[in-house]
Amino acid sequence: VDIGLSLEDAKKQLEQSAKNHKIKLEKIILCSQLGADGKIFYNTLDKLPKKIKPPYCLILPSELHFAEKEFLDKI
Repeated sequence: VDIGLSLEDAKKQLEQSAKNHKIKLEKIILCSQLGADGKIFYNTLDKLPKKIKPPYCLILPSELHFAEKEFLDKI
């Protein structure tokens, strides 16, 4: 995500792009400050936190390995 883009604007752009390209958004990974006080969230776009400290990134996972899914479901 562009470092100057707010999280809410990034989520809106992602929703619009997914709609334009007919992509179904399911659970998304949101990472924040991984090089410092890192946090990882895994949920649907509407249930992700509204505000987090930058820098952050959004990851759209494809099919997950069972171990990856198990890990993400625990966070």
